[in-house]
Amino acid sequence: MSNPSPITTPASPSISGTGTRFTLPVPQYRTKDPKLQPTFETVWSLGEISQKRSHYRFRREKLKRELALQQRRMEKQSEKEEDFSGLPDYQKIFNGSLNRDLEELNKRVSESDKQYCHELERLAALLCKDSTTSGSPQQAPPVISKDSPSSTLEKEFAEFKKQFSSQQKRIDEQQKQIDEQAQRISTLDEEKNKSISAQQERATKLAEQIQSLLEEKKQLSTQQNQGSKQAQLIQTLQDEKASASKTIDALRSQLDALNTQYNSLQSRVGDIETDVTRVGEDVKTQDKKRLKLESSQASLIATKAASSDLTKLDATISKSLSLLTNRLGSNEAAHKKLKADMDRLASQRTVTNTVNGVKQEDSDLKGQLGTLTSKVTALEEDAKDVKEEVEKIQETVDSLPDPNQLEKVMIYWANNDIENSFKFPEKIMEDTQQELKNLHESISNIRESIAELRRTPAPTSIPAPASTPVSASTPAPASVPTPTPAPAPETSAELKASLMELIRNLFGQQEGEVGDLIDDLTDRISKLEGTENELDGRIKLVEDQKFHEKYTELLNLGTGLQEDLRKAGIDQAGSYGQDDVKANIGEIKEKIEAIELCSKNLDSQWSNMQTKGMAQLILADLDPYVQKHDVMIKQHDAMIRQLVQDYRQLNAEVKELISLVSSMLNPPKKRTASPANGAMANPMKRPRVELNGQQQQQQQQPQQQPQQQQQQQQQQQQQQQQQRPSPSSRHSSVGQENFQLR
Repeated sequence: MSNPSPITTPASPSISGTGTRFTLPVPQYRTKDPKLQPTFETVWSLGEISQKRSHYRFRREKLKRELALQQRRMEKQSEKEEDFSGLPDYQKIFNGSLNRDLEELNKRVSESDKQYCHELERLAALLCKDSTTSGSPQQAPPVISKDSPSSTLEKEFAEFKKQFSSQQKRIDEQQKQIDEQAQRISTLDEEKNKSISAQQERATKLAEQIQSLLEEKKQLSTQQNQGSKQAQLIQTLQDEKASASKTIDALRSQLDALNTQYNSLQSRVGDIETDVTRVGEDVKTQDKKRLKLESSQASLIATKAASSDLTKLDATISKSLSLLTNRLGSNEAAHKKLKADMDRLASQRTVTNTVNGVKQEDSDLKGQLGTLTSKVTALEEDAKDVKEEVEKIQETVDSLPDPNQLEKVMIYWANNDIENSFKFPEKIMEDTQQELKNLHESISNIRESIAELRRTPAPTSIPAPASTPVSASTPAPASVPTPTPAPAPETSAELKASLMELIRNLFGQQEGEVGDLIDDLTDRISKLEGTENELDGRIKLVEDQKFHEKYTELLNLGTGLQEDLRKAGIDQAGSYGQDDVKANIGEIKEKIEAIELCSKNLDSQWSNMQTKGMAQLILADLDPYVQKHDVMIKQHDAMIRQLVQDYRQLNAEVKELISLVSSMLNPPKKRTASPANGAMANPMKRPRVELNGQQQQQQQQPQQQPQQQQQQQQQQQQQQQQQRPSPSSRHSSVGQENFQLR
């Protein structure tokens, strides 16, 4: 039996994307026995279908694993959808393409399963048909000798069987290698997925960094607002400090003015004291003169009958009055004038011995003068107390830290007229001087009345003293009426009585006026004491404000603000310099503008992440990782193709073996040679036939095998060059692929 002709590999079957049925290639091989041709074609198509079926199943499992990995990754990243809003949409698009590929593969696997079942059924029918035909009675096989061609065929079959078993082992090993390569490919895919997940993690970290930058931007904006507020607060503090310094200067100037006024008042009090001492000395001298006058009065009493003595007495009285008026005119102070008047009245009192009430009035006047001096000393002490209170107020004002409280104190000062209250003792002294002047005027009126009495038409009239001038410009007070001239007495007793009556009236009027003055002074002193108590209450209120604690709080607040400004990057060493603060604020504004530009850039980049261009950029970033493994994947692809080629070659050999076995099982029915005409009859032809047959078989087999191998290698190289897929096209649609079978 001759070997079959070489097998020509048909073109790859066209697989439509709509799920149409495969168009299997028709083998060009023709068996020598026409009856075996259908069986051969059926087995051929069955092998092709099984190959495609296994290929589709392998790709389907691979896609399922990839979809499972994508699903797990999506579950992990579902928690971070807020950070990557565009990533889930991109993954859905990517998974949608994988799902479409999986559906297409499922359709093709189902179609290949149907065709595989159909071809199996067809093969079973053919085998059953052959078994039925072979079950018909046949002639017994001819007896074959040991040296017949069948024995050699059996030997070759045994050798071929051994080769088939060894090739089967090789196929198993190659299948294991294929599984290992597939596992490696899956590991590579996992590594690639891990790298993609790492890129996604980097993207998440980048988003977190962007979020942190946005938070820092917000913090910087808040810090900027705080810095502006603090700058405003510092400016207000500086303004308040300037206003407080101004108010303090004003208060100090007022205190200086008060001090000057107090010094002037103290100098006036000293002048008054000197005047009082002088008045005391004058009083002593007048007392001595009064004693002399009393002695002279005793002598005059002895000679009171004579009118000439009375005229002399009047002359001496007028002289003494003139001397007293001259001395009183030289005194400037009010107390000296008052005591001079008292001395003059005392000298007048020496005129008569009957005037005992004059002494009492003199003592009363001295008591009033003592009370006045005591009140003056009390006023001086009050002035000293007021000065001490003013010094205390000055100390409290110097320790005042808060400008607002100082302003309140100034308003309180202005509303309550404290400055005028300090000037009140000076007013009192002026009033006392005015009252003393009024007393002096009243005494001058008494002089005038005495002069009028002297001008009466009596022989004993007393002329007015020339040395006592009466000022026309000094009006008489309303409270002291001018006495009317009395009629001229006939005797000296009547004259003395009228004179004493006039003196009593004058002293009564003066006593009332002095009492009114004393009451007025007591009222004013009580008012001064009330103002002093009011000042004590006000000072206590000022002390209760606790300005020292507020000042310490303000200092602590200022130090805290300085620390905050230092933390914010503003240099506040030394005093609050406006230039330094402005420079620091300018630097902060520049930094904030730079941060705003960076944030805008990041916002624009983040908005572009959801676009198609950003997806292309991500894929472009992933391309280096794909190209890194591209060489390895190509090597594995070449190895897999080589294994597939070996498998196909082995399949062709198995088919040849099957055809050989089938030819052996169904030998051709030849006509048996007659013994007469056969090899036994003609032994000379037998060796040639055997030699020719063996040589023909042995020569044809070595010639056919190299030719088949060369053709297969050439076709394999062409197909590798034409159908070498790139690793980046593994996610393309399955309906666009062309599976080529060799």
